[in-house]
Parts: sequence; C-alpha cells; structure tokens
Amino acid sequence: MTRYLLGEITPRLERALRQLPMLVLSGLRQSGKSTLLQNEPALVRGHAYRKLDDFATQAAAWWRFP
Repeated sequence: MTRYLLGEITPRLERALRQLPMLVLSGLRQSGKSTLLQNEPALVRGHAYRKLDDFATQAAAWWRFP
C-alpha cells in the first residue's frame, strides 16, 4: 500500500476554504486530487466532498453557487 504524503498545496487550500463557500480542484488524471481532498484532516473537517462527474451534481453546484 502506498503511503499518503502531505501535499505542498494544502496550506493554500485551507486558506481558500476559510474564505470561499466552494472549492474546485482540477488537474491531471491520477495526480492525487481526490486522495488529497479525502485524506487531509484540515481539508476534510466540516466540508463535503463532491465529484462533478455526473450532471445532477454539476447542476446542484451551479444552482447553489451561480
């Protein structure tokens, strides 16, 4: 099993989550985006994780935050 390493971007994401109601993290496939957002304690606490793979979730995100 691969060990999870803290990302250098974590402090910036924490700061953004304190100031914004929603955060979109995009990047190359299999670069660790989901792993980071699901495993970093400071990012998980008090936040919901949603993937925008399906249209219903995309529409709900757009409706709430146009």
